[in-house]
Amino acid sequence: MKVLVSGASGRMGNVLVRELIKSGYGVKALIKPGDAAQAIRGLDIERVEGDVTVYSSVLDGLKGCQAAFHLAGIVSIVPGQEKELYHTNVNGAANMADACLECGVTRLLYTSSIHALSEPPPGAAFTEEQGYHPSHFPPGYNRSMAQGALEVLKRLSDGLSGVIVCPSGVIGPYDYTPSEMGRVLLDYAGGKLKAYVDGGYDFVDVRDVAAGMIAAFEKGQNGQSYILSGQYVSIKGLFEILGRLSGVSPPRFKVPYTLAKLGAYISYPYYRLTRRSPLFTSYSLEVLQSNANISSAKARTVLGFSPRLAEESLADAYLWFKSMGYLGD
Repeated sequence: MKVLVSGASGRMGNVLVRELIKSGYGVKALIKPGDAAQAIRGLDIERVEGDVTVYSSVLDGLKGCQAAFHLAGIVSIVPGQEKELYHTNVNGAANMADACLECGVTRLLYTSSIHALSEPPPGAAFTEEQGYHPSHFPPGYNRSMAQGALEVLKRLSDGLSGVIVCPSGVIGPYDYTPSEMGRVLLDYAGGKLKAYVDGGYDFVDVRDVAAGMIAAFEKGQNGQSYILSGQYVSIKGLFEILGRLSGVSPPRFKVPYTLAKLGAYISYPYYRLTRRSPLFTSYSLEVLQSNANISSAKARTVLGFSPRLAEESLADAYLWFKSMGYLGD
């Protein structure tokens, strides 16, 4: 079976492509014009240029494919990108689902995010039952992902076969860009992180997410969502793990949450002016303080999902960065 993968050169996409090849699938990668696609160079796949926000290019990409994995999207923790988020994360998802219907594609796997699901009451765990409610979120990434999921669900009720997966915080190797978590690891190893904040999050290995996507595609029930989460790790615990890996002592100074948020707020104009991406924003700090009791019980039961421990993922990420020259000598 040949499958189209949008976002194939991205953080999760390049690892999914590798896992699909191992599983015997033929892969056609939808690559945005101008993307050098370094992460998938040398892989035995077909490449086609296309943009998920342009319906005709999605149709062209689906030619010769029997199924699709939609991962293309904008992940942003920086305010002020609402239009771009909607255009790609909502319209792009609708375009892919509509094109699958038009082309007679047999199956669609849509990759959403844990942040698309509404937060449960205090003390309760995140489950798929929380559902997608865009009005529960302010304009931004979370809302756009909830809207995108609803667009896909509409098409699934119109005859398209498909499932949705919602990963938590992704870590692990093959982080070419690097991602926000990759930058944390690199900055830590470079001795740039001198303090930490309270809080933590649920982290899952990118390789386990890719395996979970394929399992959901093959075994998931039509119209269902599956959370792909891993293990809660506090920021302090994260730095202790990175300290053991890198030999760099963990920071001892803890920044109070309110002071960290104030610093993120004050520094935002600088990052916007320089067009750089901050390591932490007010939003990301809020996430670290939010409910991270995230259950993957449904995926474990239905899909056989079995994520590895976060320390193994971080060790593999560190070794990968080192082998690729990101850590210098």
